[in-house]
Amino acid sequence: MPQYKNKPEDFNLFSKKVLAKSVPLTFVAIIAGLAISYYSQGGDAGGWQAVLVYMVIIILYVVFAVWQGKKRSRAMFGSYELTIADDHFLRRQAGLADKKILFSDVDTIIETKEGYLGINGPGKGNNIFIMPYVERREEIKNFLETVKPVSLQQKKSLLLRFAPLLMLATIGAMAALYLSYNKIVVVVSGSLLTTLMAWSFYTIRTSNLIDSSIKRRSWWMLLVMLSILGIMYYKVFGGLQQ
Repeated sequence: MPQYKNKPEDFNLFSKKVLAKSVPLTFVAIIAGLAISYYSQGGDAGGWQAVLVYMVIIILYVVFAVWQGKKRSRAMFGSYELTIADDHFLRRQAGLADKKILFSDVDTIIETKEGYLGINGPGKGNNIFIMPYVERREEIKNFLETVKPVSLQQKKSLLLRFAPLLMLATIGAMAALYLSYNKIVVVVSGSLLTTLMAWSFYTIRTSNLIDSSIKRRSWWMLLVMLSILGIMYYKVFGGLQQ
């Protein structure tokens, strides 16, 4: 049974592409968070003190998160293993449950412009993805053609296409919730935030492409949702309005 792994020398290239996509949005989120902390303190000297304190905390957290994320990514990247058996595909990877798809159950096989290959079985989430950094990629693709024709993905999913807009909408709703005392604005922004976080929580918990450590930490999102609901209740029923 042939087995295929990711090429270790390609990890740095993979890591750079991930950072190139995540750093700009992270930078925007940090700036927005500091602005919220400044104006929530009245925009005076106390606001600048709060910004400095939060900036130190955020910088330390980002450095730790990047280090931890790269360590986890390296482990997942290096542990990827695709096995092509007599009648099925099997994907093993650290932090993820094994995924098996029978040849007879393959619905479609797609190839993205970035070089990713996706084997799609019946039902939602029944997929095996093959990165462009895998060894002997052309050999894999040639075999996939014997199972099902490989089709080029015409366009990305709505989620991937509008992910930056969702991020900006989340930041805007957070700013509105913390800075506004207008009850309508508070209810709308708080409801939007709660809906987005509930959807994110559900997506993380049900995805077979997210490792177990992230799923464990996702329970903290419930605490954040409760705090959002608490702020909404306080501002709407606490008689605070400007």
